Amino acid sequence: MAEEQLTKKERKALKKQEQEAHRKAEADARRAQKTKRLTIITISVVVIVGFLFWLVQNAPESPSFLDETPTEINEITAEDNVKGAPAGSAPVTIVEYSDFECPACALYYPLLKQVVEDFSDQVTFVYRHLPIRTIHPNAELAARYAEAAGLQGQFFPMHDLIFDNQQRWRGAATRVARNAFESYGEELGLDVERLREDATSDAVIAKIEAQRIDAVGAGAVATPTFFINGERVETGNNPQSYDDFVEIITGERPQPVVPSSVDTSALEGAMEDIDNNDAMEQ
Repeated sequence: MAEEQLTKKERKALKKQEQEAHRKAEADARRAQKTKRLTIITISVVVIVGFLFWLVQNAPESPSFLDETPTEINEITAEDNVKGAPAGSAPVTIVEYSDFECPACALYYPLLKQVVEDFSDQVTFVYRHLPIRTIHPNAELAARYAEAAGLQGQFFPMHDLIFDNQQRWRGAATRVARNAFESYGEELGLDVERLREDATSDAVIAKIEAQRIDAVGAGAVATPTFFINGERVETGNNPQSYDDFVEIITGERPQPVVPSSVDTSALEGAMEDIDNNDAMEQ
C-alpha cells in the first residue's frame, strides 16, 4: 500500500537505487572471487618454489649426466662401423654421431673421409647414428638402409652414396627415399630383397635406437657431435677444416704449401691493369 502511495518519480528513484545496490553486490562478489584466486595462486607458487629450493638444497652432490660420458661412448664394439686404424691401435679415436639427412653432416662427410684416408694408421673413425626425427623425416630410414648394407659388408660404401646423393632424397616422400636407397644397393651389387628386409628388422631398428639414446645421454643435442678420445666436443667448437682435424691427430698445424709450378702470369697481368687504372684515376 505504501509503495502504491509513492509518486512515479519516487518509484523510479527507488528502482534505480535497487539496481545500483545489485550491481555493487555483484562487483563485490567478483572482487572477492578474484582475490581468492590470487591468494590460491600465490600460495601455490610459494609452495612450489619452496619445494624446488628444498630439492636443490638436499640433492646429492653428483655431476650432471650431461657432463658424464657413458661407457658405451668410449667402448668400440664389434657392432660399430669403424674405418681407419683398428680400435685401440691408433692414438686418436673420433666417434661421430651423425644424421644422414643433416646438411652439416653432409658437409663434414667428405672432409672426414679424406682425413681418415690420409691418416689411416693414426686415427680410428667410428660412425654412429643420431637421427633428428623431428626435422629430418628420412634420417632414420637412411640409417636403417646403411645398417642393412652393413650386414652385407657394405656399410661405408652405402654411407658414402647416401651422403653423395643427399639432395636427391632429403625431404622427399618416404617412398622416394626408399627407392633411392634401394637403387644404391643395386649399384653396390647387394641383394636388394635382403637389404629391404634387414632395413625393417628389429635388430637394425634396436641398434639405431640404442646409439641415439647413448648420444642423448652423453649430451649430444645436435648433429654432428664428435667425441675425440672419449671427450665430447661442444657443437660450437667442432673442427672447421681439414687442418683442424690434422692438428688434432698429429698435434701440429700443417704448413701451407704453395706449388712452385703454379702459373702466376695471369694474376700478374691483372695486378698491372689495376695499377694502371689507379694511376689514371690519380
